[in-house]
Amino acid sequence: MQESVIGDKVIEKVDGKVVSEKDLTHVLAGYKATLSNDKTSEEAKKHAAERIKELEAGTHHKDPKHVVAGMKAAIHNEHVHEDVKVELRQRLKEMGEDVE
Repeated sequence: MQESVIGDKVIEKVDGKVVSEKDLTHVLAGYKATLSNDKTSEEAKKHAAERIKELEAGTHHKDPKHVVAGMKAAIHNEHVHEDVKVELRQRLKEMGEDVE
C-alpha cells in the first residue's frame, strides 16, 4: 500500500488505485491519542511517533491544483516578466493544462 499526503487528506493507494481518503487532522489525532494512552505498548507508541513524523513531513507536498492556479495567476500578473510568462505557458502545456 502506498500512502501520501495531498493538501489536508491522507490518500492510500493499492496498485495505483485509491482505496482510502482520510482527513489528515483525524489521522494525526489518532496517532497522538496512541502516544498518550497508558495502555498502549511501547512498540505501538514508537510506530505512532514515526507515522506522525512521516505524515507531518508529507504535508509539505504541494497540491497540483494549487500549483496550476498559481502559474495561471502569474501569467495574468502585470508585474511578472514576459520571459517568465512564456516559460509558465510552456510548463502548463506540458502538464496538459489550458494556458488561457
